[in-house]
Amino acid sequence: MLKKKIRAGTLIILAVFMTFSCKEASKKSKSATKEELLKKYFTLLDSLPEHDTLNSDYSHIRAYYRNDTAFLKERNNQIEFLVENKNKWAYSESCLSLSPLNKLKASEAYRFHFEGNNCPYDLSITIYKSDDKMKIHFFRYVAGNENSRCRIVKNFTKDLLDKDWAEFKKAIKYADFWGMKEDNGVPGVHGRYLRVKGFRLPTGYPEPLYKSIYRFSPHDTALNDLFYKVLELSGNEDACDQNR
Repeated sequence: MLKKKIRAGTLIILAVFMTFSCKEASKKSKSATKEELLKKYFTLLDSLPEHDTLNSDYSHIRAYYRNDTAFLKERNNQIEFLVENKNKWAYSESCLSLSPLNKLKASEAYRFHFEGNNCPYDLSITIYKSDDKMKIHFFRYVAGNENSRCRIVKNFTKDLLDKDWAEFKKAIKYADFWGMKEDNGVPGVHGRYLRVKGFRLPTGYPEPLYKSIYRFSPHDTALNDLFYKVLELSGNEDACDQNR
């Protein structure tokens, strides 16, 4: 109960911080207010021995507040890398024509993207529920690049039964998908990559929920088991890698 109150308190502090930041006021008073609130925020969090320091929002605000130039420089390099390579990643899926999850007219939808260093192809699998219909849309394809468009090897849509969706939802819950971190801080260059995106209409929340998770080499994890459950439901279990 105490932890819940503390978490709620930190959220209130951030909300107040954002409110004051957006109000029209003199530059001097705004600066003083932000400094004061940030100081209180970090004083509170520093007093909590079990605070989640891997949270990306916390890390960025903390680095900005403490003028951690080394951290900010590293993050800037990562952003520049993403900007430079975003077109390459767009090329890789250029032949798929994938609709955003919130445009599928679904109450709940997930998209799995798998690629492996030793695989000649990638996988993109979308599983979703719309009214009383549940479907899987499966793509196996050869990724494209700046010089060539990607090539679809296999593409189909499959209807799911109620029991199939129930099994998938059980796997989602077991993996704690909606409670997972966006990434686990484990980088990689050559190996297996798994990216999972999720969307669901609000059930007790004012806005739709979105989630995007990325893992490098996700062997022996609940998220990996979730991916293989989707492969099983699709009827195509080959992920080009026998080391689950």
